[in-house]
Amino acid sequence: MTKFVFNSNSYLEFYPLSDCLKQMLNNNPVFVCFGTDLSVGDSLGPIIGSKILNNIKGKCFVYGTLNATVTAKEANVVYSTIKLLHPKSKIVVIDAAVGNKCDVGLIKVFNDGIKPGLGVNKDLKKFGDVSIIAIVSGKDDFNKDVLNGVSATLINRLSKVIANGIIQTISP
Repeated sequence: MTKFVFNSNSYLEFYPLSDCLKQMLNNNPVFVCFGTDLSVGDSLGPIIGSKILNNIKGKCFVYGTLNATVTAKEANVVYSTIKLLHPKSKIVVIDAAVGNKCDVGLIKVFNDGIKPGLGVNKDLKKFGDVSIIAIVSGKDDFNKDVLNGVSATLINRLSKVIANGIIQTISP
């Protein structure tokens, strides 16, 4: 499985992210941005979905925005719908993740799917062909609400880098 890692501390980081995505995607990719606006840490996906939808209408398909979120609960239905409506398109999954505290702020791109909701102990099947995850919080065995304590500033920075990278990829 190919993996690329980017640091979100620079807003210019979207250039190498875009270069990476250009190698992985075909025409008319489908973006599935997991998360909910009910938790700051889990809002990364819908924020990115809204940003790319507003900037590249008609050049790709986007599921999961602030107006119509997609959570792990809907993963199976969304996957079946996408396979029916977009059978030849690559599915790019975007999600917030928890990881090592030293990795907070990193953006990771995999040439493979992910299991949405894994960081909050959901056990779902793998989803997508390409995945973009951003580490938004460190794992904390004592904190069940790990995504609620995430900085909105971090989410804003990560969403700008990832959304700009996708926009640059789809509509240079």
